[in-house]
Amino acid sequence: MTPAGTWLVFTFAPEATVRPGFPAAARATVEGAGGRALFVGLRCDDAERLRRVEEPSGRGPGKLASAATYRELQEAGAFDVPSPPVDLELDSAALSPERAAAAIVSRLALPGGNSR
Repeated sequence: MTPAGTWLVFTFAPEATVRPGFPAAARATVEGAGGRALFVGLRCDDAERLRRVEEPSGRGPGKLASAATYRELQEAGAFDVPSPPVDLELDSAALSPERAAAAIVSRLALPGGNSR
């Protein structure tokens, strides 16, 4: 049993290798254990996405690190999948990470919003 007040935040990008039922299954698992699952869609235009792909701060295991590879995958249709329904959508190019986090806490009425 997970203690009350425990948070789990994870990210994924809808693309061809993600099972189509994954978001619904994740929500069902969390809610089945008495939790609350909220989905936030962080969007930005392709120019910003291509810029970010090559930034060292965005690199990690299994992440794209090349704009050229991103374009190849895009042309092959790897990202032509439906986005799951979201509880909140934000333009991540218009907000700093701190402002985006504050907007998520505020707009989804999450506890601890006044802790910063």
